[in-house]
Amino acid sequence: EMEREAQQKVKSADNSPEHFLGSEVCARCHSEEANQWKTTSHSMAWQTLINVKKDATSDCIPCHVLGYQKPGGFVNGTQTPQLVNVQCESCHGMGTTHDAFAANPQRITEQTCITCHHGDNDPDFHFDKKLPLIAHANSSGETIKNMKNKMGGGLAPAKSPGGK
Repeated sequence: EMEREAQQKVKSADNSPEHFLGSEVCARCHSEEANQWKTTSHSMAWQTLINVKKDATSDCIPCHVLGYQKPGGFVNGTQTPQLVNVQCESCHGMGTTHDAFAANPQRITEQTCITCHHGDNDPDFHFDKKLPLIAHANSSGETIKNMKNKMGGGLAPAKSPGGK
């Protein structure tokens, strides 16, 4: 029953003119940002779910992939492997609205982050402290180091967008 409902959502989403494109498309022009993203824990978000065997848990999936059950978004790890992890569009919006975004840039606000970083998901989240760690100017890899320490290692390195 839930699977059928999910499939119907995906079908209706496929007809939407606005949809997710995936970070591989963004990286064509924004290669420095894409390379920096690979130094952040956002680039390994899906692996953290796999590690704790929650990659089939519908409450967890939306924050660890791109556009779950939304137009052009993640369906599952087999059908849409290029849409795992917290990607460009997770924070910056759908790629099909890029021209509007470029004409009227919007800053990433606390509201952007707290859709996932809230409550039990991330009780220690403080926007002002965390944003600089993932900002495109920071390629220290600090968020990955912190995550590995918290999880006791065992994380596979990030794959580049598109799994290459």
